[in-house]
Amino acid sequence: LRKAVALREPGDAPARLFTLLLAMKKRDEATAFETQWRTAHPQDLAFESAAADVLLSRGEMEPALARYEALLKRHPDALPVLNNVAWLRSRLGQPGARELAERGLKLKADYAPLRDTYATVLANEKDYAKAISQQRQLVNDLPDQASYRFNLAEILLKSGDKAGARQELESLAKLGPKFPQQAQVQELLKTL
Repeated sequence: LRKAVALREPGDAPARLFTLLLAMKKRDEATAFETQWRTAHPQDLAFESAAADVLLSRGEMEPALARYEALLKRHPDALPVLNNVAWLRSRLGQPGARELAERGLKLKADYAPLRDTYATVLANEKDYAKAISQQRQLVNDLPDQASYRFNLAEILLKSGDKAGARQELESLAKLGPKFPQQAQVQELLKTL
């Protein structure tokens, strides 16, 4: 990967090297490489986005948020970035999540990931009626997207609607291995 990074057209090698260094528990080296790469290639937004995505997938929410926010400053209308910043701010209890989600939905009202995030943000703000309404509409619009149904179940559970949550979780349980979050479905069903 180091040889590929040195090429004129490195493709996704920089992001893969960053990911590999983190996986090998060489955080200092990964951070140094990230800084060096970003300094030498300030226009490589694909690398910046990939680095943020890797950190998010590793559960490192605050470092991921910092990188997404830097991207958002440069690309204020990038819907995937808006979505991730809104979701992370909401998850970390930081202000501005709702405003960002609403701004993104004004740009593209049918952007499903942001609609899902918006419902989550509303639920985290305890605006359950609106959150459930938003998420039910999303599930109706995209019934084959089981992850949106799972989020609806979680929102219903947070709101205290155990019967509604059970109904959604049981429909997800019927999907079996087709839905990768089956372990979480079973854990939530046990709490009911």
